[in-house]
This record gives sequence, structure tokens and C-alpha cells, in this order.
Amino acid sequence: MFRKMLFIALTLFLSISTARAAVVWEWDGTTLSGAGNVDVNGTLYDVKFMDGSCVSLFTDCDSADDDFAFTTPGDAGDAAQALLDQVLLNPPFNPLGQGFDFIPGLTAGCSFSSIFCTIFIPHTIPIGGVGLVALAGAENSPLDPDNTVTGDRSINLDLGDVDDEVYAIFTKTAVVPIPAAFWLFGTVLLGLVGFSKRRKAA
Repeated sequence: MFRKMLFIALTLFLSISTARAAVVWEWDGTTLSGAGNVDVNGTLYDVKFMDGSCVSLFTDCDSADDDFAFTTPGDAGDAAQALLDQVLLNPPFNPLGQGFDFIPGLTAGCSFSSIFCTIFIPHTIPIGGVGLVALAGAENSPLDPDNTVTGDRSINLDLGDVDDEVYAIFTKTAVVPIPAAFWLFGTVLLGLVGFSKRRKAA
């Protein structure tokens, strides 16, 4: 009985300590402005959907390493796919009951008159591409399956003037430290496991 209870407690401890936070939609009842805890290749990010130019939103948009969360086409494409898989969901896959894929206009920066909404993630300042930024995008539409797209845009183009495009600004989610008492509990459990094994061996 003791060993069974110990096993249950240890399993619970390990599952809690390794659990990932759930996605949190930033939804005010009319507009999806972003989300928290978006998992991109094992790292959690908070993302905001914002209109504006690359220059205005990404610290002058002049250095990929300094200005962008992702600096390769592959990583930015993975971030775009994460938006499609984890954020731009229809019911019953999101608890808000909203058709974020069916209705592109629910996403901040995109118009209800648009058939598509493309959420762009900048990743590279092209060599020789004066005034351009290379982008990966998550494109959702009621007409076509979700897909990722690529392209270039002028660093000064204000997407506020474009009905069906918006930027995604990714920042790493702040890590909430696990309370010391939780780790103490885990240490005690491991000690009990060791004690149980020694007692059995004796």
C-alpha cells in the first residue's frame, strides 16, 4: 500500500513539474489581439498581432539578430505553423467558441471584408534587398486549408493600410519559478523511494 501511494505521489510530482502551460488567447469579445504560451520548438512565447511598419514595430528593422525573435526562414516558418496549430483555431478546439480560422476578420489587423488574413513574422534583412524584410506568414481563410507563406515587404510599408496583413511580435514567455516547497516535496518523495528500496533490500 505504501509503495502504491508513493508511486502515485511521485507520478503526480513529475507530471506537474514537466507540464506545459496552456495557450491563453487575448480576446476582448470582438478581436483576437494575440496569445500567450505559444510553443515554438519547445520554447514558449507570447505573441501580439499589430499593424504598423517593420521599422516602427521592430526597433528600426535594421538588424535581424537584434530586432527579431526568429532569424531563419525555418524558425519563422515554425512560428507561423505554431500560430495555425495552437492559436487560429475554430470551436471546439478553442474554449472561447470563436471561429478564428473561419472568420479572418476576428484577428487584429485584418478586415471582415478580407477573405484571407496573413500574420507575418519577419526573420531576415535580405543582402542587397535595400529597404526590404523577408517574412514567413500564417495564412488563414475559410476557403483554403491553413498554410504558411513567405515573401518580402518594404520595411516602411504600414500594414495598417493593408486589409489582410498584420505583423506578429513574439517575445519569450516569462518563466514563473516553481515554489521551493514544491521541490522540497519532490526531494522528500525521492528520499522515501530510496528508504523503501533499502528497507526492501534488508
